[in-house]
Amino acid sequence: MDFLERQNRYPEYLNLAFAEGMTQQYLTKLAALGRIDEAMSAAKTQMDNAETAFALAMVLRDDGYLSEALGIARSGLHLPGNCTYEFATWTSDFAQGMGDTSTALNASIVAFEAKPSFRDYQKVEHLAAEAWLQIKPDLLEILRESDNWYAKSAKVDIFLHEGLIDEAIATVRSDSYYASESLERVMDAAIPHSPDWVIVKARQIAEEIMNQGKADRYDNAVRWLKKVKAAYVQLGKQSQWSVYRAELENIHGRKRKLMELFKGLNKV
Repeated sequence: MDFLERQNRYPEYLNLAFAEGMTQQYLTKLAALGRIDEAMSAAKTQMDNAETAFALAMVLRDDGYLSEALGIARSGLHLPGNCTYEFATWTSDFAQGMGDTSTALNASIVAFEAKPSFRDYQKVEHLAAEAWLQIKPDLLEILRESDNWYAKSAKVDIFLHEGLIDEAIATVRSDSYYASESLERVMDAAIPHSPDWVIVKARQIAEEIMNQGKADRYDNAVRWLKKVKAAYVQLGKQSQWSVYRAELENIHGRKRKLMELFKGLNKV
């Protein structure tokens, strides 16, 4: 194929691509040669995956056939493939630039379904305008059902944004990493909502650091203890906090670095 292309033997290139079922090469070469009607007609029956649709749409767009490119993107977006998120994001941006808000919205929803993110959630909200309240429940359901590793960050961002604190807590409930930014964010939001959970979870992480004598992490332990204190204050149980702090000072009083950091607990 490369040999034929280097020699500009395009009829042979097209015949070979067609005969070998190399649909992407066949359609994109037709488009690159300016044989747009042929490319569009062949795409109706031969385009069978998202990669081919994406490649063809980009060639058409780059060559100035904008409406044709948008048509290919629109019809190819729901084809199977491994580039759904990238294709959907590209289509949304392209359609928005063309003033086709409906296609841009549909493509953004496809992108969110393929790889949920707070950015795409907000983009759908912007594009949906007055239809947002009808669309939002579907996006939240997509998010809840997503179990991909990258969806966790989106869940925290979106659940907190929507004030769905219980669902944000459920997302990070199994976290135990002492420097988990997501867990800290959820805890901060949960102090007025679920202070008991904050107390149990933050104590667990802080105590593990202190009990293991990890001096380089004592500042982290104190940061978690500040959340414990804030949760006790939220519950109106300052006296219980004082008792708990005294217990910690009794247990860890010989750890001078930790005790010095404990002075920071006088402020939440």
